[in-house]
Amino acid sequence: MITIELPHLTAENALTEATGTIENICEEYSLQDHFGTISLAVTEMLTQVFKYTQNTDSEIDINFYINKKDIVAEFNSDIDLGNIRIEFSNEDTACDEVFTIMKLTDNITFSDCGNIRMEFAVQPQLASRRHEYAHQSVTSHIF
Repeated sequence: MITIELPHLTAENALTEATGTIENICEEYSLQDHFGTISLAVTEMLTQVFKYTQNTDSEIDINFYINKKDIVAEFNSDIDLGNIRIEFSNEDTACDEVFTIMKLTDNITFSDCGNIRMEFAVQPQLASRRHEYAHQSVTSHIF
């Protein structure tokens, strides 16, 4: 599994950093056909997360996990994600952004500790080598 960490993102830089990372992942692992799906879902989720924060100093960490069968985007934050969880629990009254996320994501889960996990069933073309991206922490493990 390969892990790419984007720590301490703010509302001002989260969208740019996440989109750039998704673009790098799609290019590196031959997933160009999935760029639109993954980037739109992640962008919409970030919009939802920051919509509920009153604190302009709030930060979010995004970790991308890449393995043979899928890509996972995991959001960890000090922001209260309870309102987002409620929106996702009632699919019938979900706003357009939530509906879009649910249609683009193969699986989405909310942990009790406030994490959000979005899974995208794609098949990355993995190589067993260490990858380095500017401004990102990357860990690579051989299967």
